[in-house]
Order: sequence, then C-alpha cells, then structure tokens
Amino acid sequence: MSETELTCITPNFELFGPKECVMQLSIANGDLTNTWVGFNYFLNTRAHKSLAFGPGLLPNVAVGVPVEFKIIARNDLGENRTSGRDIFEVKIKKKLPRPDNEVGNDSFVDQYQEIECSITDKDNGQYDCKYLVEEPGSVEVNI
Repeated sequence: MSETELTCITPNFELFGPKECVMQLSIANGDLTNTWVGFNYFLNTRAHKSLAFGPGLLPNVAVGVPVEFKIIARNDLGENRTSGRDIFEVKIKKKLPRPDNEVGNDSFVDQYQEIECSITDKDNGQYDCKYLVEEPGSVEVNI
C-alpha cells in the first residue's frame, strides 16, 4: 500500500477454528524477516447466531425520544466476538396510516416510512443502535 503499510490476504481457517499465530514476511520469495507480529484468526460472525436486545425492540417504545437496542455479534460456535468491523444492516419502517377514503379497502397497498437507525461499533463485538419514532404508529425492525 505504501512505504509504511502492508495489505495481505490470509488463508481461510474455518476448518481449524480460531487460532493464535505469528506473522512474518517473505519478500520476493526470500527468507522470512526476523521481526514478527502476533495475529489471531477468528471465526466469522454469523447473523443467525448473534443477539439483539433492548428497549428499542420492545412493543410500545417511547415516541419523540431516541430509543436504543444492542447487537452482540456471535460466531458459529455461539461465542461472543471480541472485535468489531462487522456490517449489520438495520431497517426500521413505520407503517403509514391509510387515507380515510381507503379504510377497509383491501386493494390498498400499505405504505411505509423508513426510519434512520445509527449503529455505533464499540470494536468489541457489541453494536449500539439508536433510532427515533416521531409519531405513534406501528414500527417494524429488521436486522
């Protein structure tokens, strides 16, 4: 990348699980450097194993004030992750009321308003999520 930064691709260690190792460089297939750095392989985060909880996921959340919930990233073994940089997609939508002249009309397609959700990566496998519902109504949260 530059005089002071190196980028490399690591092999897939899913068959071996999380391991500690030592990284050394070999430039142009030469000898390994005499300096090294410790490196930890880890199992990737799995959404279906991860947890989400908190007041922002309960029914009847407060209106007009920010509400929060937390995501705990977990791997295939159900272990909590200890590093960040996972990408979680949170979509929150509020069902809009039907116009008065459409009440009871089954051919009317429900309309939704997307609500912004901020996600803060705490770099330890935990993610704080926060959103604001400005008016009462039905809200759906998908992670």
